Amino acid sequence: MATNFIEQRLENLEKRLAQLERERIEDARVETEANPEIRNGVKRPREGTKCRQVWDAMDKLFAEGETPTSKLMRQLALVVNWNPNNATAELSGWRKFHGHPTERAA
Repeated sequence: MATNFIEQRLENLEKRLAQLERERIEDARVETEANPEIRNGVKRPREGTKCRQVWDAMDKLFAEGETPTSKLMRQLALVVNWNPNNATAELSGWRKFHGHPTERAA
């Protein structure tokens, strides 16, 4: 039963990522941002980078009502072929940027 849940969760993540990728391709303007957005002392990653892909995925998850967690980002990273350690590191910056508490503080 747990295996089906995990498979379903990964399938949902793959669908979300595919949608995110389609949206990114539609807006495929890889520009150098002269003045990147800065909040709480953290810069948003530049367009076209892997870090930005991770942030865009977290923004999408949050917009859909799901708070990104380390576990979720590691699973997504494995599906999308990102570095899982980098995905969780980007989660820390994303949280600080948006003013979200850490998992421990939540």
